Parts: sequence; C-alpha cells; structure tokens
Amino acid sequence: MPATGIIIGTIVSIIFAVLGGHLVITQILPKLKNILTAAFKEPKAVNLIILIVMIYIGVHVLQKLITLVESFGIEKLNLIKLINPAIEIILNTEPTIRWLLIAAVIGLALKK
Repeated sequence: MPATGIIIGTIVSIIFAVLGGHLVITQILPKLKNILTAAFKEPKAVNLIILIVMIYIGVHVLQKLITLVESFGIEKLNLIKLINPAIEIILNTEPTIRWLLIAAVIGLALKK
C-alpha cells in the first residue's frame, strides 16, 4: 500500500489532469472553432476537425488518468489497464490523423 502522501499527490494530479482536459475542451477549442469558422466559412468541416481534436484530447487525458491510477499500486485499480490496448491503437493513428487534419486545413484555405 503506498504512503498517504503519494495517494494524496496522485489524487491531486488526477484532479488537475481532468481539469486541464476540461479547460481545453470547454475554453480553448470553442475559441479555436470560432477562428477556423471565420477563416474558412465551412462550419461542417470545422466541426469535424474540432471533434477529432476533442477525441484525441479525451484519449490523452484518459491515458494520463490510467498512468496515475496505476501508481496507487492497488491491484483492483490496476484492472483499468485493460483499456490500454484500445488507447494505444487510437494514439497510434495520431500521426496519420495529424497529417489528414493539416491537409484538410490546407484544402479549406485553398478553397477559399
């Protein structure tokens, strides 16, 4: 069983990880969406781009949470590691999706 200080520190880290993900999704992405919509005048394309970014942010936050929960060292909590293969598959597509998003933004810019 980990020390109390480690548990408290991990819980605080979990809270900040969730808070950071929440702030990005609720504060930064809407502003980015407004900028992209104003620049490209294609709300459907912008909505899809923002959705993809939101999914990746959620997956990154989930990955961080799993890492933090693993640090508790409690065997029953470590069952959450079963999600890791799905997370790895999603994150392995990130470079490809990044290039597709760049191409989409370039295509929108050229269409304008």
